[in-house]
Amino acid sequence: MRAEHSLILAALMLSPSHAFAQSDDPLSKIQIILTEDGAPTARPWEKAAIISGTIDRNGRDYFEVHANADLQIDLLDDMDINGPTRTLTMGPSISWDRSTREGREQNEWKAGTVIYYYVDPNFTIIDPNSNPLFWSVQAGVDFASTAVYPDRNKAPCTAAGPNPLCTIQHNQSVRGKISVFPYLATFEDVSADGRLAYSFRPQIQLAHDEILDGTLNPATLQKVTGGYTSVLIGAGLNLRPSFILPQFEFNATLQLRQRLAASGAREQAIEKSAERMELSATYFLKQDDLNPTTKNLRVGLSVTWIEGSDPFENRPKASTIMFGLRIGRF
Repeated sequence: MRAEHSLILAALMLSPSHAFAQSDDPLSKIQIILTEDGAPTARPWEKAAIISGTIDRNGRDYFEVHANADLQIDLLDDMDINGPTRTLTMGPSISWDRSTREGREQNEWKAGTVIYYYVDPNFTIIDPNSNPLFWSVQAGVDFASTAVYPDRNKAPCTAAGPNPLCTIQHNQSVRGKISVFPYLATFEDVSADGRLAYSFRPQIQLAHDEILDGTLNPATLQKVTGGYTSVLIGAGLNLRPSFILPQFEFNATLQLRQRLAASGAREQAIEKSAERMELSATYFLKQDDLNPTTKNLRVGLSVTWIEGSDPFENRPKASTIMFGLRIGRF
């Protein structure tokens, strides 16, 4: 495995509340949330945005940015003291992803609409023996535009004369995905002795990406267009030992994306099956959930190990270890 050292700055995030405050002010039903559009986690909509700069001792240095801003409008806030809280929000979403990994500079903007429907069980009234099944749904569609910059230090750009592969190319696509999160009451709990809290969240996702205007195939010099449909099965695990103050947190993510269909122009470039694993540990230097003005504001040191790829999210195969600082409201 090639080890790469990275400094991560997780941008400040306005954390979504699972039970929105009751108020007659319509502005209280609107939230602006900054997240990373990433792999499934215990609570996928609470992952902070990430800015990372990497020093690769075996190759070029590079940096990456993953930021997704949602304007969420509360459409349903069903708070039932005798049952679960059901929340439905929707609103516009804008994201920015930039990468210079291995000299292949990319700059991507996405704009679309996101819908969230999630359920928070009321653990005070749930019968432990019944363990009812809940469902949360996250769906969205967006238009993505990616600028791909050539590597002028590699062939064919090192040769004399013009070459269409040595100009800035643009990739434009429409993407849609729907993720379903089955949830049992036992998926989130605290151990009997109160020393360990955990949260487990499986995910099933159906996604489609349709390239309207693509980059050139280096072999044919023809534009790559067409669709790619996939299904993803994944799970996230979050562990929080309560005997450590400030709190230590461990996150594990595993996913398998299976290609269901792809156009002829895209099939060769997309893996039929793609696996991705992400393990991270964070020790929080600051975590004050008791003060309402600083609730969920955390500062921590983390280490993350990533293996595998995700072709739908344009994440190439990687084997990296990153050390960094996370600052966010999550």
